[in-house]
Amino acid sequence: MRGGPLAKFEVARFGFHLVVETPLYLPEHGSSAFRGGFGHVFRKVACPLGCTRECQRPQTCTYAYVFETPVPSGSRILAEVGSAPRPFVIEAEQPGGRQRQPGERLEFGLVLIGRAIGYLPYFIYAFEELGRVGLGPARGRYRLERVESLAWPAGAAVLYEAASRRVAEVHCRMNPTEACSPPPPAGPLALEFVSPTQLPFQGSRNATGIRFHVLFRNLLRRVNFLNYFHCGGELMDEAGSLVEKASAIATVEAALEWKTWDRYSNRQAQRIPMRGFTGRVTYRGDFAPFWPWLAAGEFVHVGKSATFGLGRYRLVSLQ
Repeated sequence: MRGGPLAKFEVARFGFHLVVETPLYLPEHGSSAFRGGFGHVFRKVACPLGCTRECQRPQTCTYAYVFETPVPSGSRILAEVGSAPRPFVIEAEQPGGRQRQPGERLEFGLVLIGRAIGYLPYFIYAFEELGRVGLGPARGRYRLERVESLAWPAGAAVLYEAASRRVAEVHCRMNPTEACSPPPPAGPLALEFVSPTQLPFQGSRNATGIRFHVLFRNLLRRVNFLNYFHCGGELMDEAGSLVEKASAIATVEAALEWKTWDRYSNRQAQRIPMRGFTGRVTYRGDFAPFWPWLAAGEFVHVGKSATFGLGRYRLVSLQ
């Protein structure tokens, strides 16, 4: 698979370990709290001109690249939109909806894609600053204790400790389509949706998302764009035949639960309604043509609001 359409695709996953210092409330889906507060702090840390609104140098600014990702001039795609998918995902899986007390420990994951892996020190510093500024409505503070690389197959390795304030060199880049996933199963395959997932299709965000071709359309678009804008890969031009094959994959069983909640947007100064499904969907068919994309999606998620941690799934062979 290394020589396929995702030959240049690279990701790295990191684990951030925190200690709560003052009472800290996390909403039900804590990734949105980290993502919202982090954006403001990251701008202060990474913007060389100290821009407060529109970036003055979007093509060279680290903040603009990470949070606004401008489309380069001459791009074959998204030129009319002006921005590309962001090269990071924040994963917070602890149960939210309650207040954390001083001394409690928190963990969350960070996935960086392609060129963004080299900006890890900016992320570490920004999350340290966010802990000092405070998180949530009551500005609960935390202390960043350490950061680990979650590299396959070596396991966790400490990259940063607050005591030394030194960031070790990152050696955890990996191509998820290579050996980090098992070969496609001959029998049924289940996808366990760990975090709420929205799969838009023809203007709808309803339960049609359980159909494999809808899942694959969303996955193909996301991974294709991330590969092109952040990894220096080529666009998958002949995607039509793959989508047609995806329509032949049958849905065997679906056990899904729809969730609704809202998050507060600092940029829009209002609460934004959110919804998505969790649970398991089982499919049957020939998964070999789709395997690189499915393997990549385990890291970068699928569907709407992936940077907020939505759309995370795990592949489960039922052979």
